[in-house]
Amino acid sequence: MFKAIKDNKIIAICEKKEVEVTYDNVSKTISFNPKDHFPCLVYDEVIEDTEHSVDEYEHYQGEFLLKTYIPVEVYNEQIRQTRQSLFTEQADPLKLDYDEALARYGETDERTIEAKNTWLAKKDEIRADNPYINIEDTLPEEINDLQSTSNL
Repeated sequence: MFKAIKDNKIIAICEKKEVEVTYDNVSKTISFNPKDHFPCLVYDEVIEDTEHSVDEYEHYQGEFLLKTYIPVEVYNEQIRQTRQSLFTEQADPLKLDYDEALARYGETDERTIEAKNTWLAKKDEIRADNPYINIEDTLPEEINDLQSTSNL
């Protein structure tokens, strides 16, 4: 893959481009010049990165960073937004059904209890399918051990 660098920041990334050409039964792979990967971009330099792939990077605050360098809070905010959207689309209509059953039949009626359980089960399902990232779950065990014994 190639990275376009401007002011010491990775401003663009792309996979290495190669084309296989066959002429007179002879095949040859042609690699593009690194500068051809970013034809309309103003950059300081293009660097080939053989250790990483494009999938390992994410755009964050105007530059591309390895996903491991992006704060967990950023991912948790994306998860929060996803949850909120799913709550609105899937759980809120069930809450309205529960509210109506509560108003019509009272709190102890079987229909009200069923509507409440259906609504709460949907909310629990959304939370389970979109869990927040706990930083301690993402660290190697040795680091967790050091953190738990430190007095900081």
